[in-house]
Amino acid sequence: MRESSVATTGDHTFNPTLNACIVFHEGLTTFDNNGFQTEVEDQLEVLAGLLALVQGVDLDGAPITGIVIDDDPVEGTFPIVGAQAAWNYIFVFEDQSKGVHNPAMVEALLQNSIETLQNP
Repeated sequence: MRESSVATTGDHTFNPTLNACIVFHEGLTTFDNNGFQTEVEDQLEVLAGLLALVQGVDLDGAPITGIVIDDDPVEGTFPIVGAQAAWNYIFVFEDQSKGVHNPAMVEALLQNSIETLQNP
């Protein structure tokens, strides 16, 4: 494969290109298709706030036990629903695609986590 082909299509790189996506999604002009990535960002913000308020899990630099963010684990005991919701948050956040790789799963993970913390 020529180097120029890789640069324009995103083949086997972690650098997304619209050209690679247009093959499957004709007419796509942005990665934030129909505002989905914006919605994911908003849900992540809501979930982070709920984790801090409801479960005492601080996602601004202090991860829960068993989940490491920035190579800095924190000791402690947290309710299982907080741990599960934090895992979902970190899974979606660290992917950095804002849900593009698997929109239905990301939407379900975030929505279920938010609803669980809002209705313990």
